[in-house]
Amino acid sequence: MILLNMPNDLMHRKEVDLSNLRGTCIGLSRHRNTMHASQSMPLIFENIKVHYHKAGKTREVPINLTGRMEVKQGSMVCIAGPYSEGRSTLLRIIASATLPDHTQGICFMPSHLRVLHVDSEPIFFKGTLLENLCIDIQNPSDGSLTRVSKILKRLGLITSHKKNIERLLLSKSSNWWDDLAQAECELLNLARALVCNSDLLCIHKPLHVGMETQELVQAVTQACRNFVDERGLEQEPSEI
Repeated sequence: MILLNMPNDLMHRKEVDLSNLRGTCIGLSRHRNTMHASQSMPLIFENIKVHYHKAGKTREVPINLTGRMEVKQGSMVCIAGPYSEGRSTLLRIIASATLPDHTQGICFMPSHLRVLHVDSEPIFFKGTLLENLCIDIQNPSDGSLTRVSKILKRLGLITSHKKNIERLLLSKSSNWWDDLAQAECELLNLARALVCNSDLLCIHKPLHVGMETQELVQAVTQACRNFVDERGLEQEPSEI
């Protein structure tokens, strides 16, 4: 047996998490109504720097974000810009997939928010389609077949002329993606994020693949808009 002690980011991640926790506690301590305060607490980013370490060398990744940016909860923000200007890196930082340099700048994320990072490349595990779509749900009702089907219909994956996904949703097959086009896998990747019902979604290129028609573009955009406005998609009124 060979054991390799590979470098990890555990201590760095603990520092970032503790910093967010301290900032959240200080913010809440100033208010009597902590529920309202927690829901109105913004995400704050200022002069962010990221360093990658490889083979004993340190490389700084530029992020073209000068000054201060605050993002309110309950808002939908589109990050746009030229190629290689740090858009994807910024999304990864917000989702904690990449950690910023905690000794410089400000990167504050309220510690109570449940964040989901949605990469542009879909990754599925060996299991049924329904199991893949319902991974990490917190409320059993969020993973009901009825709710999942409604979300798939919202994204144009189930229509009167397209029944393949609906059939796979009931199937016990663990190789269901073999019969699907790349565009369908991309949309399923987005659907899984909407089913998961996290507090914050960081989505890379949600309109990147499979947007053959303006109708589908509008359907995906509206689904994301409703997810933000209603704090979830296709939920029962009592759960909103």
